[in-house]
Parts: sequence; C-alpha cells; structure tokens
Amino acid sequence: MDRRRFIQTFPFAAAGLFSASPARAAEPAYFVVLSDSAVLISPSRLSSASRTRSLSLAGAAAAAMKAGKPLNILPGVYRTSGFSIAAPLEIFAAPGTVIIEPAGGECFNIDIRPAADSDWLEGVTIKGVGFRGKGAILPAGLNRRERPVNPFLEAAIPRFNALITAFRVRNLIVEHCSIGGSQAGGLALWRCRNASVARNEFLNNNISIYSAQGENNLFADNDIHDNANFAIMVEQWPPAPDYTLLRNNRIAQTAASFGADPPRGIVGGSGPYGNGVFGLYAHHMTVEGNRIMDSAFSGVRMNGCSNVQIANNAIDRSGETAIMVECPQTDGKTPNGLGYEGGVIANNIVSGAAEGVSVTNGWYGGRRVSITGNQVGSIRRRTFRTSDPNWPRYATCGDGIYAEADVDIVGNIVEDCDGCGIYVAPMAIQNSPIKTAASVTGNIVKSARWGVGFWKGSDPARGFTFIQGNMITGSSRGAIMALSPSGAPNDGTRTEDDGRDFGASTNGPDAEKPYPVVAIGVNYAF
Repeated sequence: MDRRRFIQTFPFAAAGLFSASPARAAEPAYFVVLSDSAVLISPSRLSSASRTRSLSLAGAAAAAMKAGKPLNILPGVYRTSGFSIAAPLEIFAAPGTVIIEPAGGECFNIDIRPAADSDWLEGVTIKGVGFRGKGAILPAGLNRRERPVNPFLEAAIPRFNALITAFRVRNLIVEHCSIGGSQAGGLALWRCRNASVARNEFLNNNISIYSAQGENNLFADNDIHDNANFAIMVEQWPPAPDYTLLRNNRIAQTAASFGADPPRGIVGGSGPYGNGVFGLYAHHMTVEGNRIMDSAFSGVRMNGCSNVQIANNAIDRSGETAIMVECPQTDGKTPNGLGYEGGVIANNIVSGAAEGVSVTNGWYGGRRVSITGNQVGSIRRRTFRTSDPNWPRYATCGDGIYAEADVDIVGNIVEDCDGCGIYVAPMAIQNSPIKTAASVTGNIVKSARWGVGFWKGSDPARGFTFIQGNMITGSSRGAIMALSPSGAPNDGTRTEDDGRDFGASTNGPDAEKPYPVVAIGVNYAF
C-alpha cells in the first residue's frame, strides 16, 4: 500500500469511532488517523491537515476492528502492555521498521481469541511487525482449563504465556515478523487450525513456537535461533492427529537451560529440552527440508507420535541424538497406550551427533518405521550429566542408526561412528501378541566400531532380524556381530556375544540362520 496516498485521503468515519477505546493512562499514546483503506498509527504527526486522535496501540487496534479496516503501523518504536483481538483484523508494517515492546515492568501479551459468543475467530493477519519482550516477565492471564500447558513446560517456563497467543483461531497468518526476547513463548497457539506462520525470525525466546491441540498448521521458512529450551514444540493431549507441516525452517542454537548448571557440566533435563523440533503425542506430523544446527539434544525428536514423516532435513552438530522417534514409558499394563505406530525417516543428512538416528522404546509400544536413504556421519559417544533425577548420568553408544520393533532399514550410507553403524533389536512389545521384525538391507557402512550389530534375542515367536546385501568396510571390531549391552546400565557400551563375525557370508541366495531369531544372507565386508 502507498503511504502517501493514505496521508492524502484521511476522511474520518463517525466521530465516535475512537471514543470506545481511550489510551490507557500507563501506556504511551500515538497519532492515529483513519483513511478509506486503513487505520494508521505513527509516533509522529502524519499531516497537519489531518484530523488525528491520540490513542494507545491497543486503542488503535480496537478502532481498526470496529471500522473493519487494517491497522497500518508506521515506522517507529511502540510500547504496550498488551491487548486482545476478538474480531477479524490485519496488522501490517514494512518489515524491519516497527518494534513493539513492553510499556512497563511486565511484558505485553497480544491475545487473539474469539468473542465470548463465538466458537472460532477467523481472519487475523500480522505482517512485518517486530515484537520484543526484552526479557520482561509475562502476565499469568491464561485460562488453564481452556489452554492446558504440559506439566514440564509449566515448570520450565514459569507463568507460561507468550508475546502473541491464539486460542481457537482459524487461518491465522503471521508473516515477515520478528519475535524475540520472551522469557516464555514467542508465539503460542491453542486449538488453532490452518495457521500459516512463515518467513519470520524468532530469537532469544525460551520457546519460539508452541502449538497445542492444533490441526493442519504450517510453520515454514522461518529463521529460529538462540532459544533457551525449545525452538518448535507441537503437542496433543490426549494423543490425536495433528497434521502439522514444518517445512524449510532454519533452526540454530537451541539450548537446554532449565535446571542446567554449566560450571558443573550439567545440562537441563535428559531430552525434553534442547530440541529443534519436538513433537509430543501429535500424530501425522511432517518435518521436511529443515536445516537444524547446534541443538543441545535433538534436531528432531518425536515422542509418542504416530505416522510421522521426517524427510530431507540437514541436521548438524546435535548434542545427543540427531533424529529420535521414541515411545514414552507406560504403566506396563496397556500396550501402545502412549506409543507410536508408523513413521518414515528418509533422505536426511546427519552430521556430528552423539547418536545419529534412533527409533526406540519398542518394548513400551513403539513400532513400524522405515529408515531409508539417509546419510549419517561423524557420530561420537558422549557422556551426559543432567538435571534429571531419573537419569543423572548416562552415555550414548555412538551408533549411526539404532532401531527397534518393525523397522525396515534400507539404502542408507553410514560412516565414522564410535559405536555401530547400524544396530537393530526387534524386541517384543509388552503385553502384546504382535510379532516384530527388523530388516537391514542394501546399506553402506564405513569406519564404524561394528558395521551392523544385532540383538540375537531368545524368543522366536516375538521378534526376527534379517540382514542382507550390505557393504561394510573399515569396521575396527567386526562387520556383522551379535551384541548385548554391557552389564552397567546406560554406560553406552556393548559386549560381543560370541565373537563371531558374519560380515563375509557367502552362502549364496539362501540365508544362514545362526540364531533362532536371526537370518543373515549375502553381505560384503572388506
């Protein structure tokens, strides 16, 4: 829109338009005018010939909603204690020219929600605006019955809130904005559908994007960096389909600071914090084409999420596991009660991590994942001291790919690993008659301690492993071997069961069956 044209055409609507929302005494007032096309707000007078009103940012937003016109925020710094948006509204500015920051000691919250007599709000757009929390504490004004917060988030982020919150909003658009400096959330969505959060910068927040009980939301092409505990978190409770798409985001420097004690070498938690993308019980998520660097724990971590697709991502320098699909521990009574079923991990590039790809906790009800076409390298064992009392100290095994329970591992290239290039354990699922299987075929494994390791198990009725057609070179201990955990729990090491190396099997097309639950076909080790 042409600013000059706005300034030249400022006929006001009814004289009482602005009277309903006077500026709050504690907030700065700005110059506000109305044109045929928009409500404009500016720190300085726009035109000596124009009729102006002195209104707060909240008053200008209320005026725009009442007039049914966009709010055009002209260049400058604006201060507010926050306001609500309960009607369709577009707020826009030229990117990089507008900063909104707290008016007082407490941070602002812009709360987007339907009016009391409506189920949904639709038609809210925010474009080109900079929001800065400046580290101020956020108000505790959330209705927890409407907007539940995961218990560990509540602990990690006291008085959980966000600079921008949305509740039961459809088709929310947040684009070309800069959102940062929040002690809690940058943008938090509850029960929102079809949101598009794209081409924004998020920085220096505790958590940049949080979505709970959403559906079909899009988080794309954002630059998200230097967060204290989370970059993007998507959750459902109870577990449910979500259909969120996270695409082409750049995510960097995600710390795990909650409970951390850096001078003593203690990191925050043992996995729930410090993740670039964290999914919790949210099914049918797609994470594709993202560039994720320097996460304290995982680049992508999916906990209890079924039918996820993690594809075509580049994940560098993860502190722990680069890509993890896991099942949380259950009460031991209900198989798959909080587990996952189904997933694809494909065509990702993983470089520099303590574990590459991990599909784990099959015993608790996680199963059925395809791991195909990934490139995994430079995997180093690492010992953690954590603030988690259940896991105060543990070590990773340094595996390129680790997988349990109904997994197909095919066509990957794995190299330079302190542990196994690939390790499989198709163990049983507690209290379930399901038989599990693992297939390891057509992979290239180079320069690992063991090329392919497997758990030989003991119950043919519960799990089976098939290994064939792999090319393995440079394994310092063995190409294909049966391995078990060492006696000490969580120390990141394994022992060789019988010392036999099956890497040079030459039995032709028929598989050898050295153990009741394992078949090994033709592989080539050199």
